[in-house]
Amino acid sequence: MKKLKTWQIVLLVIFYPVGICVLIYRLWKKNELKKEAAEAARLRAEEKARKEAEREEARRREEAYRATLNREIFRVVGVTFKNPGGRSRQTILREIKREEPLPFRFSLREYEHEGKPAVGVFYGEEQVGNISTGDLKRALSQIDRFERVESYDVTGGFEYEDSDGERANYGLDIAVYFKKPQSESN
Repeated sequence: MKKLKTWQIVLLVIFYPVGICVLIYRLWKKNELKKEAAEAARLRAEEKARKEAEREEARRREEAYRATLNREIFRVVGVTFKNPGGRSRQTILREIKREEPLPFRFSLREYEHEGKPAVGVFYGEEQVGNISTGDLKRALSQIDRFERVESYDVTGGFEYEDSDGERANYGLDIAVYFKKPQSESN
């Protein structure tokens, strides 16, 4: 048998065994990574299914809740007046249009105006207008069951002046939920 050279001995004694160990380790690690990836995919699928079930349950609860409510849409009038504190309702509506806050900040309050019943529309503590007289009877009959303002639309209010030199005024439409009377919701 032929005598091995030094570099061949080094290869046989050191590098080949180390290379084989590295190969074994890499194959083992690759298998472990596959297992971890499969477990992560399974967990993601379970999480997605859980979130989907939660969304479906929330949707079902919301539908059941909405079934106990009446939805009414009102045009708000009196939006060009100033509030008792001197702040213009147009200024408030301009801020609402720019900020687009959540509708739950709106509320309805019954009060008396010039000896007649009225329903004011408030944003926070500031009045932005009233329910129109054409809708007043509908609003007053349900005001004690007021639940929330679901959505709103600030209309008009262009920043430029029209041909007469006047600025277009802001308007407001709101969608309001009232609880149904007990006899209706059962």
